[in-house]
Amino acid sequence: MKTAIIYTWSTAENDAAIQSQIILCKTFALKNDFKILHIYSDFKKSGIGNKLPAMCKLLNEIQSCEWDSLLITDPSRLTDDPLEYFKLQFNLNMAGKRIITVIEQKEVLKQ
Repeated sequence: MKTAIIYTWSTAENDAAIQSQIILCKTFALKNDFKILHIYSDFKKSGIGNKLPAMCKLLNEIQSCEWDSLLITDPSRLTDDPLEYFKLQFNLNMAGKRIITVIEQKEVLKQ
């Protein structure tokens, strides 16, 4: 079975946006035979990429955790900064992991 983690982020005043992202990712995981190992969520925070608490924890655990894929609803849930997104993608690829955007059902694989 494939393993994955989920990352969600929202600046909304309630957690409905986070819950919606989690449901979308869990539905994708169920349909595609992924076992979810952990869910990382940043609520009502602003910042760039790895400055968010849950994102920082995720980045610190890249090498030590046994998961294959990072599930997100879309790239903007990781960061609003394209350079930060590509840095994160590169770091994940170097660790043998991939990003899957579940709305697009698109994988970002190492080249």
